[in-house]
Amino acid sequence: HGGRISPEEYVAGEKLGIKPVVQIEGIVKVVDKVKGKKGTNRFVMEHLEEFDLQENSVIHVFHGNAPELADSVVELLRDKGYKNEVRNFCTGSIIGAHLGANCVGIAFAAKS
Repeated sequence: HGGRISPEEYVAGEKLGIKPVVQIEGIVKVVDKVKGKKGTNRFVMEHLEEFDLQENSVIHVFHGNAPELADSVVELLRDKGYKNEVRNFCTGSIIGAHLGANCVGIAFAAKS
């Protein structure tokens, strides 16, 4: 495992299929916990709609040594009609220290 959760939380989450959803805006905070991959995808897509994502925004899909998970998120974005440029990459050590392996996330910013 990895990331900044206790071993007990990791074991319980792993057995129950619970995934933490974190938001990073200067600090890392858990905003929710959802069950399973489908629940996680649904949560992320619903919340992504809350942002005013412009067509010129680049969507960054990052992963912690889980390229297949990142690819599935890119596919989900395409299925939902997002036509933005998407950049897919492995996360660095700072985010990885918080989230651990097999994480996947989305970030976006307007093109300059």
